[in-house]
Amino acid sequence: MPAWPAASAAYGKPHSPAAAAVTLVAWLREKGPCVPFTDTSRAYGRIRRLAAAQGFEEIPPLSLISELWKNAHKKWRAMREEPAETDDVVARPRQ
Repeated sequence: MPAWPAASAAYGKPHSPAAAAVTLVAWLREKGPCVPFTDTSRAYGRIRRLAAAQGFEEIPPLSLISELWKNAHKKWRAMREEPAETDDVVARPRQ
């Protein structure tokens, strides 16, 4: 899977540098579960190369990317530990 496939989707659109940054943040939030298995510095290097290939030279710094990704992982862990909300309605078998 590409490290940041949505970079090309933002290219050439109005406000494309901002759109690329927003897309990157959304992608990081989605990939929260991957944090323990990912070399963040290496992933950041790949993201920078992919962004540069699409004409985006300014992306958030590694420190911010790392912080966002770690926060996404914390949120994912918290969601796994909390029971899912359910209705108080008990399903009844059909008669």
